[in-house]
Amino acid sequence: MKRAIIVGLAGILWLAAAPVARPQTPTLADQLPNLVPLAPEDIEIRQVDGGGEPALRFSVWIANEGDYAFELVARAQDYSARSDALAEQCIAWAGPRACTERRSIGTLSYHQAHGHYHFEDFALYELRRVAAPGRPDMSERGLVRTSEKVSFCLQDVQRRDGVDPLYATPWPLYYGCFAGQGVQGISPGWVDIYSWGTPGQQIPLKGIADGTYALVLYTDPGNRVFETNDSDNMSIAIVDLLRGGKKVRVVCTSPPGTLSCG
Repeated sequence: MKRAIIVGLAGILWLAAAPVARPQTPTLADQLPNLVPLAPEDIEIRQVDGGGEPALRFSVWIANEGDYAFELVARAQDYSARSDALAEQCIAWAGPRACTERRSIGTLSYHQAHGHYHFEDFALYELRRVAAPGRPDMSERGLVRTSEKVSFCLQDVQRRDGVDPLYATPWPLYYGCFAGQGVQGISPGWVDIYSWGTPGQQIPLKGIADGTYALVLYTDPGNRVFETNDSDNMSIAIVDLLRGGKKVRVVCTSPPGTLSCG
């Protein structure tokens, strides 16, 4: 009995002396978002911005599948001037909404009509020929038409199904873009949605023949954003243009980061 007690005490002393496992402090790479363009939706033939010629219009969903927010702050010498400002991204956090370090990644342009800042060159849309069924021709020859680089006012619009980031919240933390310092972003596990009717959500079709094409979406085409993964910054939809550009049929769409479908 005494021997059992001694062995038990020794075990307790060993546990007390053993090093206590502590949560690891996240590294810089761990404290970044992962922006992912989901496959385009609501693909239809409508008119270009302002009316007139036909255009391929579509909705774009940009998800943050990382564990940390994509947060931008406008840095301007005079916010009351309502002029362009530096876009500073949070790259290190002490906790949700507690940023400890920011770095400049481009420009936030003040949109006079909307009364807030837009992040410039956040997305790019291309219409390409197909090299094989379900696969776009990514060569220079394969590019048929491109959109202007699209500016975004970033905000949490909808939760991303099937994604459970470390710091996901059940409510939106970025719910609008405002004047002042122009804080905007996409929380972990949330999606920013730009519907087909938003200006810039289009590929003009004037002069483009009927046939099969790839609609390619890119986020961060200039590679300015700090992310944990840059390999999933594109997605595609293969479409058939029919009846002189008056009708479109979606053949297939790809998962993010995969340039093939079907």
